[in-house]
Amino acid sequence: MFSNSKFFGTLSLCSFLWLAGCDVTDGSGDQLAGIDGSGSPAADNVTTGTIDGFGSVIVNGVRYNTDNADITISGDASSESNLDVGVYVTVVGSVNTDNVSGTATSIHFQPNVTGVISSISVNQNRFVVLGQTILVNDETSFDDAITGGDLDGLTVGQRVRVSGPVNSSDAVVASRIDLDSGNEFEVLGSITNLDSNNFTFNLGALTIEYSQSTFDGATAGSLINGLDVIVVGSQFNNGTLIAAIIGLEEEFFDDLNQGGELEIEGLITEFNSAASFEVGHLSVSTDTSTVVLGGTLQSLGLDVYIEVFGSVDGNNVLQAEEIEILEYADLVISGIVTDIDVVDDGHIPTGTLQVQGNTFTAIVETRYEDASEMDIERFNLSDINVGDFVFIVSERNEGGLVAIGIERLSTELSNIIELHGELDIEGESIGLFGYLLEFTDETEFFLDGEEITEEFFFANVEGAFVELEGELEGDNLTVFFINIFSEEDI
Repeated sequence: MFSNSKFFGTLSLCSFLWLAGCDVTDGSGDQLAGIDGSGSPAADNVTTGTIDGFGSVIVNGVRYNTDNADITISGDASSESNLDVGVYVTVVGSVNTDNVSGTATSIHFQPNVTGVISSISVNQNRFVVLGQTILVNDETSFDDAITGGDLDGLTVGQRVRVSGPVNSSDAVVASRIDLDSGNEFEVLGSITNLDSNNFTFNLGALTIEYSQSTFDGATAGSLINGLDVIVVGSQFNNGTLIAAIIGLEEEFFDDLNQGGELEIEGLITEFNSAASFEVGHLSVSTDTSTVVLGGTLQSLGLDVYIEVFGSVDGNNVLQAEEIEILEYADLVISGIVTDIDVVDDGHIPTGTLQVQGNTFTAIVETRYEDASEMDIERFNLSDINVGDFVFIVSERNEGGLVAIGIERLSTELSNIIELHGELDIEGESIGLFGYLLEFTDETEFFLDGEEITEEFFFANVEGAFVELEGELEGDNLTVFFINIFSEEDI
């Protein structure tokens, strides 16, 4: 489910990984498990992003038919039923002229890291797996097996599989977290601290020893700092992962037909100018003909979240035809649906729904999950009814509130409400999203996750952006805890 942890630390969101597997052999030409290439025929379109829904697979607002698609997870042949909402994938195929439907030739899901949690910081909304820092935000989806569906449900020693973008510090911003029952460890990242004499290097804080490793696309002698690799192993020696397989990440735009198009969603990780920058590992070029939605070329800069569409030239540079400047959601509401209006054109249902007097617009990119008693796997807006209890992650634009993610929850939880937003102060009354807040002697008050006094809170409450949780009684919400964010943390 979407994250509903107690505290959300400041996130420097950056660089969606758009790479997936690579061919690995043992030298005889036989394929090894763990890492695999696409083997895809030439395609008209390659797109990367999180899976927002099913009924086929929906990525970046396009519903891809998957009837004949080859699907891989960590390079191993798999099926659509093993994919989940929130995992970050690469889709190779074609998009129809309506721009909302298409056909997938192949879908590739390469997790960032699979391993054991070594530490957790709930206040900072992060944890560590195999030396990789994992950050959690409002848009993170959680495995249903994780108690509470948030960071509080994880424990040190659990094995997890994490998918998502990385930031400029190489921390993973989790789009999905699953529990894992395997016995292999897997991590992808950029090599640092290469020591060819001792056959070691680092991926984040994890040390890799590769003296007995099998390679593909490289050799021990061709490893260099900054090279992006996928490492698979099952043994540790004094905290060092012994690599069984080291492979290179595949650039799926090699599968494009001449004149084919690439779409990538991510953040600007290197910025030379508005005409030349990188999203993830991909170089992007713009010119005066590039169409920019949600801003201008001058709005671009380091860590700006964008979606880029265009074609890749002979130098593997994406020539941007269109850029949309995006925002991460920072508003959260949970409550009962009082009205819903669905528009279903046969592709991706859109429309509006009302919760506590607030109208939210569901768009083609809205992500859906069903954690109710009905537990519909291929869940979307048309499955939601008046009276359902929902958890909505949203953002506000000039048109109003846009739902980025909608999760239907169990009705037995409908009296426990979570909210993120700007407080509404009218005289002595304090409200949020139409709920009237009540504070008791048991209410806990925080500023950026650090406990503060009730007096300090009320002295600084005017116009505050907060997160809170409480129990609903009629239209009044008795607050369990409330956390004020500093302006720079919003």
